[in-house]
Amino acid sequence: LQAAFDANEICFKRKRGYDYNDGWLTCRVCEKSFRLAEVNDDPGGCAPVAIRHEVQGDRLIIAENSMLEGWRYFR
Repeated sequence: LQAAFDANEICFKRKRGYDYNDGWLTCRVCEKSFRLAEVNDDPGGCAPVAIRHEVQGDRLIIAENSMLEGWRYFR
């Protein structure tokens, strides 16, 4: 399971996010692509910023603080 903001460290000021196609996320600004299956590896740069989370059974748990860490990408 992958969880990430629709933003990255480099292009977030343009507020364009990513397109999804066949297991890949492509930055709408610089057109660099990332495998969805590797999003939580959080390599930085233009890669989607991962959201810290945990899986408990069939539930995805994201702490409020984890969401608040990403507010700057969307203001």
